[in-house]
Amino acid sequence: MITVLLLYVQPWVTNVIPPPPTPTPKFQGEAVKVTKVTPVEREDDHSWLLPGPTDDAAVVALNREIDAAGGLGSRGGDRAMREFGAVEARYSTVEVELEGNRAGPVRITDIRAVADCSEPLSGTYFDGSPQGGEKVVKIGFDLDSRSPVAQKMERRAGEDEPRFAGPYFADEKYSLHNGEQLTVRLTARAFNGFCEYRYELELIVAGKPTTQLFPSKSDEPFRVSGFHVLRGYENLPPYARSQNVDCTRYQSVYAGGFYQASQPDTPWVPSKDAEHRCTGQGG
Repeated sequence: MITVLLLYVQPWVTNVIPPPPTPTPKFQGEAVKVTKVTPVEREDDHSWLLPGPTDDAAVVALNREIDAAGGLGSRGGDRAMREFGAVEARYSTVEVELEGNRAGPVRITDIRAVADCSEPLSGTYFDGSPQGGEKVVKIGFDLDSRSPVAQKMERRAGEDEPRFAGPYFADEKYSLHNGEQLTVRLTARAFNGFCEYRYELELIVAGKPTTQLFPSKSDEPFRVSGFHVLRGYENLPPYARSQNVDCTRYQSVYAGGFYQASQPDTPWVPSKDAEHRCTGQGG
């Protein structure tokens, strides 16, 4: 006789809790973060313009601030001019740090300048005449153009200033993944007027085209101003036009130039004599 013993074993069962699903990242804000904007100090042309008049006492105080900050041509000197309310003449350059802010890559296909321009400023002219041409930058915008798109800038032998040499983004495209950063230098040029402007990024985000403006409309725009040029000189090349400023169009004029802190010269002095260009025209 064979006895079959059947055993039933109750397994030890525990409540197994599956791991929570990985949360999908939530991205707040624009597809491209503008993490930092740094004005680039002026290296050669130290001319500035004020919307309104000023007086010698205010300029004396300004000179002290410039001296303490490191002199004209230094980052501190430029900051003192901006805090005084002055606007850069002809060229304004900023260094911008961009960062991707989406799960997939954000593609930068172009940058445009959106400008609102009027007559050049005519309050106070701080004449820091250039001693040569401007430093060449990679990306420039001509605010005197009806469509200021990003352009390459180059200087040819014998030329005083860089020239625009075709659309920059025709050959260059950038893709930013989440957290990936890109630093660009952007220069806006205005000879014919005073311009308040912003930059507009043209983007491809998740396969769809979109645009992004900086500074945003809630923030102050960038600013740059051209000069009032003597009659008959309007059609000269840009550098030559800037050497023939009509000082009679300004309420006050101060002469300066390249200046470093601790040197005996004063950054800005009242300008009335013909030794300085443009002041021999009157005023």
